[in-house]
Amino acid sequence: MLFLKKHYKNPILIKKVCEKLNEIRELNGVTQETLVELTDFDLRQIGRILRGETNPTISSIEAIATVLNIQLKDVFDFVLKPTEKFNLTKFKLQKEVSTTTKTSISEKKNTPKRFDTE
Repeated sequence: MLFLKKHYKNPILIKKVCEKLNEIRELNGVTQETLVELTDFDLRQIGRILRGETNPTISSIEAIATVLNIQLKDVFDFVLKPTEKFNLTKFKLQKEVSTTTKTSISEKKNTPKRFDTE
C-alpha cells in the first residue's frame, strides 16, 4: 500500500471545486454573508474557500453544498484532464527510488567493515 508522507494539495482541483461552488452560489443568489450565517464559518474563511486560496475539507464543502441546497456530487461535476490528476506513476517511481536509497544506506550500515591486514 502507498502512503503520502506529505500533505497533498492539487491546486487545479481546488480551483475547479471553488469555481463550481461560486457558480452555483451566484446562480442561487446566495451571498457570502448568507453562507457565513448558515454555516457559522468565518467570513474570511468563506472568502478563502471561494477564491481557492485554501484546501477546504470535505466537511466544509459539504456544509456549503447543504446551504446551497445541492448534492455533494454536484460540486465535483467536472472532469480533470490526465495532466491535472495526481500522478501515481511519478509517485510510485519516487517511492521506489526512496526505498532503494534507504535500502542501500541500511545495507552499508549493516555491512561489516573490512580491514586489510597487509
